[in-house]
Amino acid sequence: MAWAEWRLGGSRGRTNPDRRWRSGRGVSGIGVTAIESRLGVRQVIDQVKLARQAGAAGVAFFALDYTLVNDILPYLRLGLFK
Repeated sequence: MAWAEWRLGGSRGRTNPDRRWRSGRGVSGIGVTAIESRLGVRQVIDQVKLARQAGAAGVAFFALDYTLVNDILPYLRLGLFK
C-alpha cells in the first residue's frame, strides 16, 4: 500500500490511526512522475478521489514535466477538474 493511501485512510479497508489529519485542512501531494513511481492517468484519478474522500482541501501535483502536462492533465480536465 502506498504511503498516501495509509495517510489518507487506505483504499483497502484499512483505517487511519491519526484522525486529526483528516480535518480537511491538508493538501495531498501526488508525485505523478517521481523517480520511485510513475503514475498513469487512472492511478492519478484514484489518488485524487482518495484525497477528496479523506476530506483534503486539495491536491498538489509534483514533478511538473512534459508527461504531467501533456499526458495526465488533459485527461483530468475532462471531468475530474472541470
